[in-house]
Amino acid sequence: MYKLSPELKVLERNQGYFTKAKGIVLLGAVEATHLADFLTLLEPTQKLAVYTNQEYTFKQMHELATKRGYKSITNLWPESQTCPLFTQAELDVKEIALAYAYPLEITAPYLQAQGYAQETSVQALTHKLTELPIINGKERFIFSHQEQGALARLIQLSQADTFVMFWPKSKEEFLVLIQALAQALTHLQLNLNQLNFFFLGSNDSGIKTIESLLTGSTQVIDNAGRWRLYTYQGDLTASNKLSAKVKAHKVELTSGNIYNLPGVFSSDKLDKGTELLLTTYQDLNAAHNQHLLSLIRTYNKKLNQATNPQINFLDYGAGAGVITQFFMHLMQQQITNSEVQMRWDLIDVSAAALLCSNLNLSTHLNAQTQLNLVASASINQALEQGLPEVYYREIVTNPPFHQGKEQTFAITETLIKQAKARLHQDGALRLVANSGLPYLPMLEQHFKHVQIIAKANGFTVYLAKH
Repeated sequence: MYKLSPELKVLERNQGYFTKAKGIVLLGAVEATHLADFLTLLEPTQKLAVYTNQEYTFKQMHELATKRGYKSITNLWPESQTCPLFTQAELDVKEIALAYAYPLEITAPYLQAQGYAQETSVQALTHKLTELPIINGKERFIFSHQEQGALARLIQLSQADTFVMFWPKSKEEFLVLIQALAQALTHLQLNLNQLNFFFLGSNDSGIKTIESLLTGSTQVIDNAGRWRLYTYQGDLTASNKLSAKVKAHKVELTSGNIYNLPGVFSSDKLDKGTELLLTTYQDLNAAHNQHLLSLIRTYNKKLNQATNPQINFLDYGAGAGVITQFFMHLMQQQITNSEVQMRWDLIDVSAAALLCSNLNLSTHLNAQTQLNLVASASINQALEQGLPEVYYREIVTNPPFHQGKEQTFAITETLIKQAKARLHQDGALRLVANSGLPYLPMLEQHFKHVQIIAKANGFTVYLAKH
């Protein structure tokens, strides 16, 4: 049972704004508890839709809607069938529209500003991005269909005239959402003066800066306690200050360019933890890389019938695919046997991160390389959803220790437990984290052999084996 959120009192005090709405779209740092709030506040005849870029939020909301007796109309669907989010005319009573996506329609200009596919038109690049192979088990998320993004479809399905944005973690994410919303409303030819916009966040979330981030008129309508609720009138144009700050970024590695979109972890530079982890691959003759050296030697020989020709690797919390691109490039250089197939599974909850991973790895794929981009919160969840079970020769991770705005070590603890079960008997888990985080005892609890293989700039790289 999902509890109501701490923000509910603010919403209840201002319930009159929302009960007049024909349809409402929730977006930003929206959680399942917020959906529970609105299901409590609204009449059954009012239509509701949610736009999120976090898979765990999508999953929790789907479960909540089912428990409350609602049918979810989503953008997750088998490729062989038509996705109802993009074909259904409108929502019926006891239906909710849910979309897990990133706005492709504003992505192409960001990328081309950093030199990605400049020879391709924005329209052609946007169309190419719709072919994203982001999977959830045996189904695929459809971010866009026939040049219409998921957000525009949510607005149509819910006949929305009211939009509630829960303040996101960063100004970059805020700008992306504002641009996506403005473009969707323009595409649908809706009059912004006839729509209602609300922004809700805690006093320490950064929401107080909203007046400097948007042109138009913002007004505080509730600031009791630690929450603030703003209403807005204008054309959803970002201020020059914000627009100048937010952009895509390019990082150059020996393995190739890394393109990163606003809102993805460490989007403007290579973070120190990942950088340290990559250095541990530089010397394959080092003691901590002997399992890889043995693997390379074995698979460069003529394979016998007892040897599985497929080698499997996993990147958990993959982000923009930095570690996998570097490691994939290394293994493709080292293993030259044409009999060998390499499978790379990347797991992340962020739609933006998986989009970046696809961009950064697509140029490295060949007939011997299989790539799975998996929207999931854990290894076991991915397997339950239908990801084929394999044993991994290397599991790499720079794991998150926040879910939403809350710090948590549970994500990494779950990863360590599940990694042990899915690791090949001759494989290794390579994990980088802030040195102050309590991961060493967790690793030692589940693995027989654990060592620190690098330590610098406040980060530590651990290697764990059976």
